[in-house]
Amino acid sequence: MSSPKNALSGASLALAALLACAALPARAGDKTVLKPMLDVEQGWDSNIFNKSEQDEGSLVTRISPSLWLENTGELGNARLGLTGIARNVWEESDLSGIDGLASGEFDRRVTPRLTLFGNGYLEHYSGYNEIDPDGLNQGDQPIVAEQPAWKRDLIGGGFRYLLSERLSFTTAGSAGRVNYESIDSPTASDGYYRDRTLLSGRSSLSYQLTALDQVSLNVKYDDTTFQNLGAGTNDSAIWKAEAGWSRNWTQAWTTSASIGVSSLDAVQKGVPQTAGFAYVDTCFISIGGLQIPFPCPQSGIALLGPADFSSSSTAVVGALMVRRLFQRGSLEFMYTRDTRTTAGSGKTNFNTDSFTLAWQQRLAERVRLTLTGNYTLDRSATDKIPNYAARVTSTATGTITAFCGRGGALTLAAPVVNPANPEELLPTFQCGGGSSEEDRQHTTLSGRLEWQLRKTLSSYAVARYYHSITDQTRGNFGDIRTEDLDKFTVGVGFRYYHDLGL
Repeated sequence: MSSPKNALSGASLALAALLACAALPARAGDKTVLKPMLDVEQGWDSNIFNKSEQDEGSLVTRISPSLWLENTGELGNARLGLTGIARNVWEESDLSGIDGLASGEFDRRVTPRLTLFGNGYLEHYSGYNEIDPDGLNQGDQPIVAEQPAWKRDLIGGGFRYLLSERLSFTTAGSAGRVNYESIDSPTASDGYYRDRTLLSGRSSLSYQLTALDQVSLNVKYDDTTFQNLGAGTNDSAIWKAEAGWSRNWTQAWTTSASIGVSSLDAVQKGVPQTAGFAYVDTCFISIGGLQIPFPCPQSGIALLGPADFSSSSTAVVGALMVRRLFQRGSLEFMYTRDTRTTAGSGKTNFNTDSFTLAWQQRLAERVRLTLTGNYTLDRSATDKIPNYAARVTSTATGTITAFCGRGGALTLAAPVVNPANPEELLPTFQCGGGSSEEDRQHTTLSGRLEWQLRKTLSSYAVARYYHSITDQTRGNFGDIRTEDLDKFTVGVGFRYYHDLGL
């Protein structure tokens, strides 16, 4: 399936303008730095095609130059950067490519009570799925076998206002897009590669209850619209409201927690509809030169007009964080429960439970070790599917049997003309109220050892492991495991940067 892509629109031009203005004019006492950087890594990827079976590994070389302009001062800060990654996959040149990212952010106090902030990025990704790669924004994308190139852009902004010495109000919004290049994949219809438009808004109140405690109330809205690839459009709107509390118990112990509720409304418009039918035709068999007729059962699919479908759900959301600081390191545990929209195998909305444990330790004055583990479970937020054609069969005597493979109840649809007898109308059957569920499990482990050779030069060794399981339940067909993927990468490299004061 191929899908043409859109050209950059006026939104991208507005984003480029925001990035160009991110480094706000410097004031007396501000510090402005131009920081060129260079990252080089030689690594190994055990599964370059991200397949569940027949893994193929390869050496992978990455060279990543970047240039950052940073401004800091009493009234805030601003960053504007350009990053590129040239990648060479030794065993498969089609996976080699060049990625690019332009990003910027600023935070500026314009009055003693009012602070403005904003961020944005323009990104091109040439089509190679990695484990949480550094430098670009694609770490939250699912790792799947097909790897088309894509572009993303986002622009966002907001303000914080100090209502009193203890109470502050924050509101922000953003708009973005994900656009895939033209692809040709039998799995494209599963929904992983649909273009989408992203809109988001949030508001929060924070109150400093005591010197050690802060409470908050947060409201967030996310709206995602998916491209129509022949199966209709999808629009998912999610409202979330949470109450939170954070406390610094001591200099070593910090905790934060939040709990709330999410409300999801998902709408599918223009979904093509079909219905099944069956009939008995007359077929012939040749015996001794004679054509002997016999009853011949036949089945068919009737095309109906498009229809709209909707579903909704609610869920508990929240988070818990516990951090322990040590003299030479830290240990942090994080749990989050969220409702989010993402691309998937026919599913777009998931309730997500994520557990993360991270440990940092300074082994020596210039040597630091970071170990991180994450387990994420995604469960489809709704299981309702659009009406679909029943599987209809007929016996030689004309007895009709209809079956709903993905669950649901049989319903009669518009009749069709019998192909064997134009004067007869045949009943057609659909299945309504069917269900399909999807569970994804992702386990990611990573370790990174950094050695600060000089003030502006560091080297590192990194190892990452990724395991993904996807199970689907499709009505009467039962449980199906569609993915069981293992992937690990190792690499060694260095980073060099230099600050040029302006």
